[in-house]
Amino acid sequence: MSRFRPLFRASAVALTVLLGAASFDAPSSASDATANALHLKSSERWVTPLAAPIQVVNQFRQPSSDYSAGHRGVDYRVQLGQSILSPTDASIYFQGRVVNRQVITLRNSQGLLLEFEPACSKLSTGADVTAGQAFAVVCEPLAEYVQHCSKLRCLHFSVRREQRYISPLALIGGLNPSRLLPYRKAASN
Repeated sequence: MSRFRPLFRASAVALTVLLGAASFDAPSSASDATANALHLKSSERWVTPLAAPIQVVNQFRQPSSDYSAGHRGVDYRVQLGQSILSPTDASIYFQGRVVNRQVITLRNSQGLLLEFEPACSKLSTGADVTAGQAFAVVCEPLAEYVQHCSKLRCLHFSVRREQRYISPLALIGGLNPSRLLPYRKAASN
């Protein structure tokens, strides 16, 4: 271990310098940091897709590959007929049945696709919606639909960019920020 200690110290110094330089124009929030990382407008307004109180039942779990297990969205506990709010300014890109699910997809100006299921709307495809506007309701799922949340009724909400899923909580808030922990020298015996 001792022969690697100079390398660790040099890495720590370099990281400190980089973080210090980055702090001059660091984003003001975790949401801004995510927006910058995704090359999104940080001025774009994002809100939760449901009115308070909100209960997340299943978190986003990033798959290790395109074909791996994971959970490519978040699930919220909901009630039948509950209003779904647009998380950002967007337009209705798709609505209809996909296999055994009623799905609505919004597309925002940055090209993100926001998908909700089971959801139904009286608005037409192409209709514009603004952040916070009710655009759909949680509808009765089809008989063969298997809920994401075994015994609860839930709304699945996912976000895609260029065929890759990202955590919706990274955009609307709800993720804990990453933190660097101080280096602690291991006690020698």
